[in-house]
Amino acid sequence: VVIPAIFFAMGGPAVFVEGASNLTPQQTSFFSSDAFLNQGAPYIAAVLAYAIGNQTIAQRLFAVREDLIKPTFITATIGYGATIIGIGMLGVVALYAGINPMEGDLNNLIPQLAGTYFGPVLLSIFFIMIIGSLASTADSDLSALSSIMMADIYGRGGKRKADPRLMLTIGRATMVVATGAALYFAGARMNILDLLVLVGAIWGALVFPVIASFYWEKVTNKAFTVSVLAALAIFFPVRFGWIPMDGAVGYVFDVVAVVGVGVVAGLMTFGFFGA
Repeated sequence: VVIPAIFFAMGGPAVFVEGASNLTPQQTSFFSSDAFLNQGAPYIAAVLAYAIGNQTIAQRLFAVREDLIKPTFITATIGYGATIIGIGMLGVVALYAGINPMEGDLNNLIPQLAGTYFGPVLLSIFFIMIIGSLASTADSDLSALSSIMMADIYGRGGKRKADPRLMLTIGRATMVVATGAALYFAGARMNILDLLVLVGAIWGALVFPVIASFYWEKVTNKAFTVSVLAALAIFFPVRFGWIPMDGAVGYVFDVVAVVGVGVVAGLMTFGFFGA
């Protein structure tokens, strides 16, 4: 409801014709590798990783039913992925309409569009949806993190019998610390697209070893940990430009990236169409 309402309030399909002059030559070309790699590809990968991440890990940790892997992939990718891509279309429409984010901050774009083109009723619905989705996600993630800290790290981490009171204190402290960290990131006004790529990379590092563990018994806890740390150790220096990507180093990382894409594509294909 929200996305079509903004789209038609901005002029509907006519905006793509009238606003074509606002695009650069690279943005108008469907086959532009520059536009795809610098705008589309990282965010597509991040969205897909996060889309299948929550449900895949939930299946592995709580259900462990291999017969539900395929439905999980389909539900997560189509449901969550389509929602995020639909919201991303607002940015495309804003680009055609020549709308620039307030103060140059991309985080302001969607609230700016809603405030400009929505009436009081739709604007209220929009903010209720945002607050509801944030509250739901925060509640479930905080509960999961608290449970992990209480049961897995404290409860199973030592040889002594766990103290229920201390376990409860650890769970509450975990929620407080996590909430404080969330408030810091929210107040720091970081670029939402950079955060999307970061979260997608972390989820990708976690999810695909989990998927592999369904079918390969050699993926032990130690192997999983090493895999995640190795993936993050490669991602952070490349993403934030800590090492030069010229010459032989760049070719090495290109080869690693191509191999990684092949592995991920194979796992996802097997998840969708495998047994």
